[in-house]
Amino acid sequence: MTRKLIAVGTILALAGCADSPTVYGLYRNTPYYPTAVAFAAGAGDTLAVIRNNPFPSDRDNSGVLAAMQGQNLGPRLHYTQTPRPNDTYSYHVVVVFGTQSTGVRDLCRNSEAAFGTAPGGRMAATAAFCLGNSMLTEVSAIGPGASQPDDPRFKQLMSDMLVALFPIDYPDRGGNCIGASC
Repeated sequence: MTRKLIAVGTILALAGCADSPTVYGLYRNTPYYPTAVAFAAGAGDTLAVIRNNPFPSDRDNSGVLAAMQGQNLGPRLHYTQTPRPNDTYSYHVVVVFGTQSTGVRDLCRNSEAAFGTAPGGRMAATAAFCLGNSMLTEVSAIGPGASQPDDPRFKQLMSDMLVALFPIDYPDRGGNCIGASC
């Protein structure tokens, strides 16, 4: 009887994974350091460029922005769609919904890149953390479909993707997190 319960529990746990987002394709460019997040947060609001919003009722992207708020590790970024006047550093995040086409990379230079729809009613997105036109990090994610931006499945997709977008380890120090940003 105990083995049956364990088997049933394992099957139910694995079935739940189908509703969990999968983050893949993390790309970290050479100039990225975790301190970039602190600089971006210290500069004020962070511009969020949102493309192909999958929610027709969210024309102004406010629902997507709400799902993004506070979803990074380290100093919290506050996202806005309004560029800051006299923005010295131009840190920003680009989020494009849909599956990435072959050969498309660097959303910091090409935020209008063509993206297709995710298969099987799923939702896909790619995000890039940019310093001007230079990409610091990029990550893609796919998860269960959602009908509204306040759907917990969508919020989880955004959370998982944004946590991965801002890694807290130093790439040239063997993955060890050091200093005040840890």
